[in-house]
Amino acid sequence: MGECVLDVLAGLAYLEGEGIEGVSLTGHSFGSAVVIQAGAASALTRTVVTLSTQGAGADAVTRLPDAASILLVHGTADEILPPASSERVHARAREPKRLMLYPGANHNLDQVASEVHDLVHDWIWQALNASAETATPTSEHPTGRRG
Repeated sequence: MGECVLDVLAGLAYLEGEGIEGVSLTGHSFGSAVVIQAGAASALTRTVVTLSTQGAGADAVTRLPDAASILLVHGTADEILPPASSERVHARAREPKRLMLYPGANHNLDQVASEVHDLVHDWIWQALNASAETATPTSEHPTGRRG
């Protein structure tokens, strides 16, 4: 896992060199622990999104930057990682945080792909804009939806 975290951190260092001031990191399954660890090691982190969270290696959730949020998404019919993995990570995370469990959805969240897409899109948009102090919970969304 360490090499994967270093890969993410290398990408973040590049983005920082390009003037990027805040990022969202998203990971699925094993990748969720990777982005939690990388997010905890980078001041650029504004939010972390995990899909079908792997609990092993996710202890760094307690070290995410103070203002960084986390969204954990899991299907209750996940045949690979139990939803309890996301529940345990959520319990350890600081606010702002959200746990979204989808009844009947499997590990890949195929059954709720559209809903997950919208949830993650809106979460990231809000987090990145809130970090720039330009958004409020009712700010106009680029797609015309309200946040």
